[in-house]
Amino acid sequence: MISYLNEHKDEVGAVVVLRFDRIHQNLLNSLKFVQTNLIPNDIQFSSVMEPFDTTTPVGKMTLSILTTFAEYQEEADREPREEENRAGGII
Repeated sequence: MISYLNEHKDEVGAVVVLRFDRIHQNLLNSLKFVQTNLIPNDIQFSSVMEPFDTTTPVGKMTLSILTTFAEYQEEADREPREEENRAGGII
């Protein structure tokens, strides 16, 4: 999809998905995709099942908030794994 968007960015006005989790299995990667590939190219993002639409100020704010929580969750999930690795696999 990224290749297509890069080649046709002047022709694509929006990416619409049924559910937000259809973009990527990882929430943070999904959010980064929207922020780095869509928004800079003036391509809007909208989810049919969730009230998520980057064409509105509320949608843009929601994107920022979700990104913050996703980054927190990724770091919080990483800590126990790192501690387990330091402890030789035993916690």
